[in-house]
Order: sequence, then C-alpha cells, then structure tokens
Amino acid sequence: MDETDFTDILEHLRKLVREADFADLDNTASIESGTLDTPKRRLETYLYMTINMLKERSGSQALNTYNRFERTLEIEKGGAFDGVTVVLSDAESEMYGVDKYSIHDMDDYASVIIELEKVLDEIKMEPEPPNNFNQGPSF
Repeated sequence: MDETDFTDILEHLRKLVREADFADLDNTASIESGTLDTPKRRLETYLYMTINMLKERSGSQALNTYNRFERTLEIEKGGAFDGVTVVLSDAESEMYGVDKYSIHDMDDYASVIIELEKVLDEIKMEPEPPNNFNQGPSF
C-alpha cells in the first residue's frame, strides 16, 4: 500500500464512523491522529482510538462491570442487586440529551470492535511507504 491507500482508507473509515452517528468519536480520534507525520500512522492511531472509545461505550464492556459489581457489592438492606444506572450532571444531560441511562440499555459494539481490531492488525503488518519528500539531488 502507498500513502494514498492509507489516506483513502482513513477517509472512508471516518465517513462510516460519522454515518454511524459517532461524530464526537470521529472528532476526538481525528484530532489525535491528525498530528502524526505519515498517513499510515494517522490511520493506525485513528483505528486504535476508535476501538478504545467504542470499548468504553459498549454494552458488553458495561455488562462485565455490572457482573463485577454483582459479585462484590453487598446490598445494605439485603435485597438483590438489580442494576446500575448512571445519573448525568446537568451539563452532561444537556450535551447527551438524557438525564440517566442504565448499563443494560447500552448498545453492544463487540462485533464492530473485533472487526476494527482485525483491520488494525492488517494495517500494522503493512510496511511504511517510502518517504516521498524531495531531498535534493541524489548524486
């Protein structure tokens, strides 16, 4: 692959992420990856950050946390542990358009994460394209 291929893949991936209603995720990953010096490194960083942010938002990850709570927390009045609800601050509520959400209501992105990890592994195996900067005469 050459630099154009890496750039094209990154732009296509960014488009897909935005179309999936994750413009905030795209913006964050783009800011971090945009400072890097090669298209390959920008793509790798964008993928890495996208994967990690999806893991944070994934219901399967939240369910793991819920299961740990269930095993380790003691209920004060002896009742059953029946869930975790996250109550947002006023600023967060305004930003996300909800006051609270339940871990059980979170979307599961596990299959998307697995596929993106495969893409990242493939990209990492690709050699870095040669530097195309004009470095003066070669004599």
